[in-house]
Amino acid sequence: INEELSTLQTEFSKKVLSETNDLAVFVDDINELDGLSENQIKACKAAAEARGIQGKYMIGAVNFTGHPLLRSLKNRELRKKVMQASLSKGLRGNDFDTREVLLKMVKLRAKRAEIFGNENHAQYSLSEQTAGSPENVHAMLRKIAPAALANAKAEGRDLERLAKLDGIEKLESWDWDYYTEKVRAEKYDLDTALMKPYFELESVLFKGVFFSAGKLYGMSFKERPDLVTYHPEARAFEVFNEDGSKIGLYIADFYTRDSKRGGAWMNSLVKQSHLLNQLPVVVNNLNIPKPPEGEVTLLT
Repeated sequence: INEELSTLQTEFSKKVLSETNDLAVFVDDINELDGLSENQIKACKAAAEARGIQGKYMIGAVNFTGHPLLRSLKNRELRKKVMQASLSKGLRGNDFDTREVLLKMVKLRAKRAEIFGNENHAQYSLSEQTAGSPENVHAMLRKIAPAALANAKAEGRDLERLAKLDGIEKLESWDWDYYTEKVRAEKYDLDTALMKPYFELESVLFKGVFFSAGKLYGMSFKERPDLVTYHPEARAFEVFNEDGSKIGLYIADFYTRDSKRGGAWMNSLVKQSHLLNQLPVVVNNLNIPKPPEGEVTLLT
């Protein structure tokens, strides 16, 4: 069952990646990108050129429930197109449709859970996790859901108010991020675009993440450009304990590309084993658009 699940998970990931690439939105007119920064527009142009398409701008369907550029795009029709591309991923009845694979995975997970004496996959999965059981998860959700829902409704009223000023009677999913930014600017005088220069990637990594890891846990990091990773953009760092002993290898893979699924995640290429004296190799994956050549990467 585990082997079959592993095969299906690989098939699922391949379908999602192919679908993501197929759903990319191409824009002919730069005026449609009104609201984006100069660097964001350059990144869209570079993304299209990386596909061999000249004179156009590409917005990739990097996530399932939206896109980072939705907060800035003024063109509502383009926002709708990008959002609908994201939401339709794996559901279009083409070669990349994931529903059949998912159904097979659900059935196998249920069968595995039954073999181990569990009522369902959730119980099997949570048995060794902090939550412990589906009941505990549901209890926690019952506590926070009413407050979260009330807060979302209050935020929604603010967004609807500003949307109506632009002639929009019904707030849609592709409007939410855009008007959230407007509410932040109105209520808190907060413009996330103005914050970007303070979050340069190298500074965040070395002066933020690595510095904090050193302060809190005594860890230190040494970049190893001589080590060959699975992709030229992936950077390798040796990780040391406070006493100078080596405790593992950290790989930072930050930029988006066509061969990479959307989102952000951590996974282990090599598991730690005290029995085998084996150190872990851990990867952090992000999907930050790569800046134009010679420019720094700014985060939000």
